[in-house]
Amino acid sequence: MTNIITSLLQFIRNCARVCIEFLAVLLFGAVGICLFIIPWLLRLSAVLLWLAAGYIGITRLDELYRSHTSSPIPLLALQFALILLLVAMPMAGMLRKPGYIWGAMTTSGTMIGLSFWKLVPWLLDHWQHAQIFFWELPVALSIVLLITATLRMKQLVAKGGDPPP
Repeated sequence: MTNIITSLLQFIRNCARVCIEFLAVLLFGAVGICLFIIPWLLRLSAVLLWLAAGYIGITRLDELYRSHTSSPIPLLALQFALILLLVAMPMAGMLRKPGYIWGAMTTSGTMIGLSFWKLVPWLLDHWQHAQIFFWELPVALSIVLLITATLRMKQLVAKGGDPPP
């Protein structure tokens, strides 16, 4: 009888050991999968943050300037400038160090997203010259840019060169 009880206890110990080993393999496999997936999740979060910053910026520009423009073209130009900034910041980071594109996307998304999400509304509420800064400054800068480009083209044509295509 003791033989049967001893063999039964040994069988239970072996079953418990196999179950513990199985659970350990599952646990270490889950940890390994998580460690394998973390870089991809970080890259996905960088892209999603970057896209969310673009969405927040474009909708905030639409809220700010839609009521102050009669034509949609200046609003589209501002939104295009925002998109250009969103693309240029990670590209500049990638040109400096090619492996840092994800960090550059995260940084640019965070900076642009937070500035349009928190900073612009706070400035409009707390700064007395915010209307001048946000509504007249983009128009003045675009006028200066057009005048400068026109004068530069006039100089190039006066020197006998053809204007660039």
